[in-house]
Amino acid sequence: LRMVYPQITMRLSIKKGVMELISTSSVFVATGTRVLQMKVPNQASAGDYWLHLDGYISSNSSLLFQNRTMIELYPKTVSLLIQTSKPIYHQSQIVRFRVIPVQPDLMPWFGSLISIEVADSSNNLFKRWLNPMTNIGGIIELDFQLADQVNEGDWTIRARHEKYVAEKTFRVVEYWARLWDVNVTMLPRYSDEDFALTGLIQANYTSGKYVRGNATVVIEMRERGEDMWSKPPAGTVRRTIVQLDGHAGFIVPFSELRAQLATTGGTEPSLANMDIWANVSVLNWWENDVHSGWAYTQIFSANSNIKFLGGDVRTYKPGMYFTAFMVIFTADGHQPLYIGNRRVKLTFTCSEGAELRSVLLPIPDDALIQYTFRPTNEESCTYLRLQASFLDENSVILATAYQRLFRFQSPSSTYLQLTTTTPQPQVGEYMVLNVETNYPMDTIHYIVTAGGNIITSDRMTLKSTVTFRSFSIAVSKAMAPICRILAFCVKSDGEILADSLTFFTNYSRVNNVEIQINRGKDLNLDTVEVRGKATPGSYLAVNVLHADLFRYDSPSFIQENDVVDEMWNYEAHAQTPYKFIWYNSVNQVDRVYVPTPTYGADANSTIQKSGLVLFTDANFTKANFYR
Repeated sequence: LRMVYPQITMRLSIKKGVMELISTSSVFVATGTRVLQMKVPNQASAGDYWLHLDGYISSNSSLLFQNRTMIELYPKTVSLLIQTSKPIYHQSQIVRFRVIPVQPDLMPWFGSLISIEVADSSNNLFKRWLNPMTNIGGIIELDFQLADQVNEGDWTIRARHEKYVAEKTFRVVEYWARLWDVNVTMLPRYSDEDFALTGLIQANYTSGKYVRGNATVVIEMRERGEDMWSKPPAGTVRRTIVQLDGHAGFIVPFSELRAQLATTGGTEPSLANMDIWANVSVLNWWENDVHSGWAYTQIFSANSNIKFLGGDVRTYKPGMYFTAFMVIFTADGHQPLYIGNRRVKLTFTCSEGAELRSVLLPIPDDALIQYTFRPTNEESCTYLRLQASFLDENSVILATAYQRLFRFQSPSSTYLQLTTTTPQPQVGEYMVLNVETNYPMDTIHYIVTAGGNIITSDRMTLKSTVTFRSFSIAVSKAMAPICRILAFCVKSDGEILADSLTFFTNYSRVNNVEIQINRGKDLNLDTVEVRGKATPGSYLAVNVLHADLFRYDSPSFIQENDVVDEMWNYEAHAQTPYKFIWYNSVNQVDRVYVPTPTYGADANSTIQKSGLVLFTDANFTKANFYR
């Protein structure tokens, strides 16, 4: 960033031991930022390598400076997503599966894999395909049939690409259909404020004809924990159904379940943290035979909790904007059904001392509360403590959470900060960013990284006495799903100021896909037509699964969260944005992401947690939090 010599030649190389794998060089004749790219050969093995940076005044001069940094090579260039037609199979069934190779920029990969293997539960090789090719849509679709006698357990599908192996497990059981069977269904979870426990009993022959008889329902309550099966049930309730014609229901009020529990201190016992098992025995009058079935559910507390996103400890920069994220949730991960006039009281305390101030915040519909403020530069404050109290209509505290804020380390109390006014960036749109300093700077550099690669870099010039500037960047597919931007500058005395911002990039709305179901295609409900609409030229693949199997194990579908988790493997070395998971549906979960400032406590850790390596002779700071 400062030219002491007329020109400087930078040589960058990757070595393993004394063997040089690849290298590149560039000549700097003026200050600026450059991107030096090196393509790692395909024959490179996984392991630890050394990144060598050498500086020369000219190509034939002596060494001016050097740096050695250890890096790790992860042999994954293509993600392999594996999808099976069902989560569970039995003997003689056909197992159909897909292997979908995806590049880090979420574009399809076309070509052939090394092999695809299927291993049984004993890890014996069952079937292998060598060099399978992708079809026109970039998907490999294969199938195989199970034998009449199978090895029960978890089977594995392995797909190999170069030196990377992806695995997917599915369950194989030996199953023989009985003459008739019993199915019991209950809701997967209840709140302890619900009125009653309900269930549905179905007894049918394999042909579909209903069973006539009577049934007995035994409901057991067990307190959730590791020793739940070593102790007797906390309570038992019985129900008798005198006549059952194929199906019947049962209902047990929660007041009756509470009556089975022992009272403590004269208060009414709580059903929270209870697991409920319903065991049903059905007597078939015609066959004079008894078959059994069971169902399982959980009861959670209806009280709402509050937590801070970002953990118990964060850093703040005095005089710069700081945003606190709080979320209200129930014990089973739901959004609260009722908010009413409830509020959150946020209290600021200086180093466990006197209270500085407090604010009352309303709760939005999404239960995610954001509060932005500017911490003052109080030298006497070692750290700030935030206390979030969830209050009801009568200002009674229902839940409390804490977060401590430590000062960002800077010897001169000079800071740089990145913020955004685009909370949910979309691929194909622009994202607006703000950069602010409390010290006038001539030039600020920034780097955009995603997927372990540097996407772009640039610099901006600030006029004298200007400490705030807004700029925008175009969001591309290469920046999905996780992207970060690092901004830095160097003061005249050599001190580095740095900050980063990590955000989730939404890519699922680039191509709108619509699925329509037509159940009356042949006018007798025996055929179901599936119609799909997508962008012209798209390859549309459909997976149809029985609803009971989907509730049994939903991961047999490839969902958006599965793709995000797979792409996160390229970002395992760097920080990720704050997220919160809503369990509003048993089969699918909803994630909420918010733009996240740096986890770092100083300029050095800020750059490291951005997944970058810092080469400089300037002054960068390190913080010590052993307090």
